[in-house]
Amino acid sequence: LDFARERSESPWPALRVIALALSDRGQESLEQVKRHFPEPGPRPLPNAAAALACLHSLGRATGFSEPMFLAKRALTYLLRIEAAPIGTGPASLFARYVLGAAYVMLPDFFDTAGRGVKLLAELASRLEGGKLKGGGVSAGFKRLLQEEALPAAEVRVHWFLARGWIRLGEIREARASLDRVILLSDPSSPLSLRARMERAGLGV
Repeated sequence: LDFARERSESPWPALRVIALALSDRGQESLEQVKRHFPEPGPRPLPNAAAALACLHSLGRATGFSEPMFLAKRALTYLLRIEAAPIGTGPASLFARYVLGAAYVMLPDFFDTAGRGVKLLAELASRLEGGKLKGGGVSAGFKRLLQEEALPAAEVRVHWFLARGWIRLGEIREARASLDRVILLSDPSSPLSLRARMERAGLGV
């Protein structure tokens, strides 16, 4: 994973959008998207942030036209991520995670579950045993990313990968992804408990 390659990009507008979206401040996040990156661009992190803002706002959307508008809007940013070359830096890998997770969770109408599973499986392979590259990063920060951030990211990737495998009816593969979540996550965490319940429901 090449950390230095993406350090020249200013991440703060995109990170603000992500923080607002994950805090259920959907309208504010959409306003920031409109202000800073109203259209898909060449950088992965803003595209991922914009897609997240649209997708997290879906839960509060009403009627038929508003949810469909938000889903299609998210898809324009997701398609830009999918079409871009696969980078090795954290922003690129985060964008691929958002892309894969969104694809496995979008309604069947969009027919993206299979592509989402493929994307997440590739990302899981990259994250497993991944190493950070690039200068200008302190040894302590690099160790924090290596020992904490990457395993946490792998947990989330395998959680959504399991959701995708289940949607595709591939139960053996879903079990394997859930086993990975259970192995890597804190046993007392809500996600670990959910994974154990899901795993028990899928049998041996």
